Amino acid sequence: MPNKIRIFVASPSDVAIERAKVDKVVETLKPTADHLDLILEVVKWENAVPDMGRAQQVIFDQLQPTEWDLFIGILWHRFGTPSGGEDAEGNDFKSGTEEEFHAAYQLWKKHDRPRMMVYRCKRDLPMDKIDIKQYQRVDKFFSEFNATKGEHPGLYMEFKSAEDFERKLTRDLQEVFIGYGKKEGKETVLPPPPKDTPPNHLPRRQDFFGRKNDMKRVLGALDPKERTWGVVIDGIGGIGKTALAVEAAHRAKDEGLFKSFLFITAKDRHLSVTGIIDKTPTALSLDDFLNQTARQMGEVGIAKMESSQKAEALHQALQKASTLLVYDNLETLPAEDQEALAEFLRYLPEGSKAMLTSRRRGGEGALWLRLDKLSWDAACAIIENKAKQDENLRKKLDKTGENLWKELYKESNGSPLALNHILGLMRLRRTLSVKGALELLRGGSGNEDILKFVFREAEKELDESDNAALTALALFEPSAPYDALQEVSALSRNALNMSLDRLDALSLLADAGEDRYALHPLTSRYAKEFLEEADEIKQRFAAYWLSYAERYGGSSHNYATFPKLDAEWKNLQKTLDNYWEQTAFNGEAVGNSNALRFINRLLDALRVYFYYSRWDELIQWSTRAYEALHATGDWRNAGEWAFDVAWVYVNRVETKSADRWAERCATAWEQAGIKKAKAAHLRGLIAKLKGWYDPAESFYQRALATYQKANDDENISIILYELGNLEQERENYPAAEKHLLQSLVLAKKVKRVDGQASILNKLSRLAIKRGNWKSAREWVEKSSPLAELTGMQDEIALNKYHMMKIHEYDGNLVLALSLAREALVAFERLRISDEDLEETRELIVRLEGKLK
Repeated sequence: MPNKIRIFVASPSDVAIERAKVDKVVETLKPTADHLDLILEVVKWENAVPDMGRAQQVIFDQLQPTEWDLFIGILWHRFGTPSGGEDAEGNDFKSGTEEEFHAAYQLWKKHDRPRMMVYRCKRDLPMDKIDIKQYQRVDKFFSEFNATKGEHPGLYMEFKSAEDFERKLTRDLQEVFIGYGKKEGKETVLPPPPKDTPPNHLPRRQDFFGRKNDMKRVLGALDPKERTWGVVIDGIGGIGKTALAVEAAHRAKDEGLFKSFLFITAKDRHLSVTGIIDKTPTALSLDDFLNQTARQMGEVGIAKMESSQKAEALHQALQKASTLLVYDNLETLPAEDQEALAEFLRYLPEGSKAMLTSRRRGGEGALWLRLDKLSWDAACAIIENKAKQDENLRKKLDKTGENLWKELYKESNGSPLALNHILGLMRLRRTLSVKGALELLRGGSGNEDILKFVFREAEKELDESDNAALTALALFEPSAPYDALQEVSALSRNALNMSLDRLDALSLLADAGEDRYALHPLTSRYAKEFLEEADEIKQRFAAYWLSYAERYGGSSHNYATFPKLDAEWKNLQKTLDNYWEQTAFNGEAVGNSNALRFINRLLDALRVYFYYSRWDELIQWSTRAYEALHATGDWRNAGEWAFDVAWVYVNRVETKSADRWAERCATAWEQAGIKKAKAAHLRGLIAKLKGWYDPAESFYQRALATYQKANDDENISIILYELGNLEQERENYPAAEKHLLQSLVLAKKVKRVDGQASILNKLSRLAIKRGNWKSAREWVEKSSPLAELTGMQDEIALNKYHMMKIHEYDGNLVLALSLAREALVAFERLRISDEDLEETRELIVRLEGKLK
């Protein structure tokens, strides 16, 4: 009977790479173990099954220290977190690793088992991550190995790198295993170690035609002299991305550019001339890609590490040999995984590179290559090659001249997949001639293009999933993000990928850029026919964008996420337009109250976003919402939208319009039986706009009293800000500064970054008015990054306005002119203030005159 050797590994998180090396070393030594009739098993706390109780005790209960034959401890600068356990004297263990060591050591003292092997990492400490208390505990732990004074005397081994640890552990374990073998009377002459051959996991080489210029660019980017991390090959389905990548990798191997070659794909289905063929997917997530990379490199331990540690471990492993990573079909990964993978590739060690294929654009730091249609020469080579493989096809092609071959190429739109597809049909359908294939491609009419043929052929073959994907795509404007498309189509990831592969290979899809999918215009016209009976898909489309708006907009100030709303504005706008049409509002009555409720909810999610960057849209949709809600008697919400319209007109200094909408706001809230401090606030804004300073102050004080009674610090800050503005216009600068500084304190307290940006901006203006240019610069330099962070276009413009005045005062006329021009563009778009707008125009004229 073979002996089983159970190896327990104890270590904190900072030596995760070495922890993974234990698995690799044990795997490498299995031939030695087999020779000595030993079975090796590595156990770690991760092998424990979740259960209730103190975590370390759960680990001990399941992994039984009494069954450990070898204990391997590894420490660097972290000692770990307290385990909640204590020793026999009642002393708390400082970490799980310490408690594991203690348990093993007590067993060793009693039973001379397990064998204790402890290693200390001595590489340079990461000073940005070091915890001095943790490091002191590590230092004290190793001081206890002192033979005369230590609590646990013994010998430990130091190492300086993961490779050094791997070498020393391999040597040490081999000696330990030989000792086990001697006890059992086994021969000590070991079999020779397996040859360390560099891994090569490239797919089998296939026939390859054309793409000479593309191949030259790819191989140029893969040259170690080029300062890129590699190549991203992008293009529509069926254009030959994977074929180019595989052939380029084989040529790089022939030229000796790399020692190791890895190939990992996320494609789980393949469209052939006979249909969709299921394949076993290699990787469907970032974790899968990293795990497969580790396994193909022989680093089995890395695949068992926590996700956050794998990238660093792989970077270290890749330093041993120059490696070409070929990652295929990356568009199937979620967006966040693609971003993380790109970050991993940016830091590949020198000598290693990557080649990616995707239907999406991308590749910062790499060569981006967009594949276009095949050249005629390459297409001709494909036709000739297919003819060699089938005598029946050869006879059909020989009967025609090259002109008809060119027609096949032209009608297949230069796609190798489409060309191969039609040639395959000719081979499979004995009666299908070249002319018949052309007629099939043309749909029976010389005026019809490949898309119509493809759509008609696809329509015959579309299954339920394909129809769902096609219908969903017809709703998006102008294109669909993958995750949105999956949710709206209600398809699983695999089903959607299969449908996209089918639609894409048949040229139903247009190039929509990274992470996005769209139908060709002709396809879209056909697909819209499916929308007539697609109520469920339409509802999912609306629900998706409502959820999206609430996630990235909402009533809170999620300004950091507003770029996501910008990116999808056309889809959000389409959702609003669709539901506004469904309200059937005729100016007097609403035909569909459910649609109106949806509109109100979606607009509410977009309200703050509109405030920050889309004032025209805020007026447009707030006006519509007010009128429809007014017609239904929803006075509370009608008043809210009237307030928003008035607010924009106040900021645009359009007094009459602001006054009119303020009256509508107040009337609606009176109808609702509520008296809002917001209404007093709005009245104060308009009174100040008219120059009625005393009434304005009265309105503000009324609102302030209400907010103070409610301890509403956020709105107190806002009213103090307005009082500061008022006193500034009165030229009572000390009072203005006092109000603004009080407002700033509260804005910081409630963590309103946008409020802080506005207040700091106003303090800058106040300093300019007082001629305190140093303070003005300090305030605007504090405001600018906050305004940029929030995306507040009005505050960004005003910061530029203030800086242009500061630069003019300092004599930096070129900078002043540049900022004035930028501010003018923003002022004209937002129509913020006639006074600021005119002064900016005057400054531009003045500076241009001085700089001539």
